[in-house]
Amino acid sequence: IPLTKLTYSRESINNDLTIWTFRDSILTIVHYSVQQKTDSIVGKYKYAVNDKSVLQITLQDGTALTYTVGIISTGYYAVLYQTK
Repeated sequence: IPLTKLTYSRESINNDLTIWTFRDSILTIVHYSVQQKTDSIVGKYKYAVNDKSVLQITLQDGTALTYTVGIISTGYYAVLYQTK
């Protein structure tokens, strides 16, 4: 997952992309279609992070997905490793 503040204009985006926004314990996933020039919300999910870099995302049906967060050495990307 690229970690960056989105500073691109819509006109400069050449490929479809998905944006994950973590804010106020809500993860919002939005898909942007270049062809249609539209945003569509994929979903909004509650999340929590503990002090061991573990991210827990709760789906609407109550299922919890747990990931260990790893930061790539450059600091611009994060990797989510799903735990079982």
